[in-house]
Amino acid sequence: MPSDAATNPTPSILFAVEAIAGLSATQAAAITSAVMESAFPATHCTVAPYDLNALAAAMVDAGEAQVVTLPTVTADGQLTEASYTLISDGTQAIIDCAPLCASQGGDTYGVGVLVADAISRGVQIIALLIDDVATCDAGTGLLTALGAQFHDAAHTTVALGALDEIVSVDTAQFDVKALGVEFVLVTRDGHRNSPAKPCCTQVCDALGVDPSIAGLAVGGGIGIALEWMRPGTSPVPAARFISSMLGHDRPSSGTDSGDDVADVIVAITDAVTATTVNDVATVAGAFSSTGRPVAFIGTEVELPEVIPHAVIPCGDYADASEAASALQDALVQLIPRLGAR
Repeated sequence: MPSDAATNPTPSILFAVEAIAGLSATQAAAITSAVMESAFPATHCTVAPYDLNALAAAMVDAGEAQVVTLPTVTADGQLTEASYTLISDGTQAIIDCAPLCASQGGDTYGVGVLVADAISRGVQIIALLIDDVATCDAGTGLLTALGAQFHDAAHTTVALGALDEIVSVDTAQFDVKALGVEFVLVTRDGHRNSPAKPCCTQVCDALGVDPSIAGLAVGGGIGIALEWMRPGTSPVPAARFISSMLGHDRPSSGTDSGDDVADVIVAITDAVTATTVNDVATVAGAFSSTGRPVAFIGTEVELPEVIPHAVIPCGDYADASEAASALQDALVQLIPRLGAR
């Protein structure tokens, strides 16, 4: 007679892991992998950190990407070194803007240096992580690094960051290859849809960009520069970008022949409610249109019992080991309900 394992094969599971209970996405992903290897060895699983910096680091560790480091400048003009992640096939790059845009004054020229280097390597898609950007220059520094020159009414070159003096832009030396690149503004907050800030409207006028376009305020107005280069560039929630980048958003095949993504998805995130499970801007809802069953682990979960989930008790854990133990317990509680062994 066939065994139970043959008649009821264990499902494959994709874990989409965000930071939770004070653990980083990297830490939570490592704990999840360890629990699955030790407690559920017969279950095929994929564990992916749903944090762009953590994902980039994981891809580097796996040999799927490399770190490119080069000299550049901070927002206030100080010489420094900065890095970005180049995906191994050479078509995509991930740039975290925040380390070079920590001051409220200054400009995004340093980010532009990284962008220019990626373009010189033939990159076709550049993801700009814009969370925690303090600098607000409407992306003029980035465009200057690509060869643009901003002029005042006397046709004199404007100093970087002097937005209220900008009247026109000279593109004679602009790197036209940048116009063929797809830029993606990635943010953890998928609902940042404010139009351009008042301090950036004069730049919008000079570039011919409509300042009322939703999303232009994010990342210090970097989207204004990108909208000028490639109209239609708008902020994308990190969860949605990562699921698309990794192919996790593909619809289920709906057959018994196997699915190359997973049979079941487990989203690990802090808050899960009946609203967020259908909100594609969150990791909880990023898979709502795939047709795959989704289970959840969170610190705050408000879901009917029919949806498989486990809760990590809220509270301030004394150290990472206590939070790790709580996540381990939640995994051991939830995974058997999904048919895993």
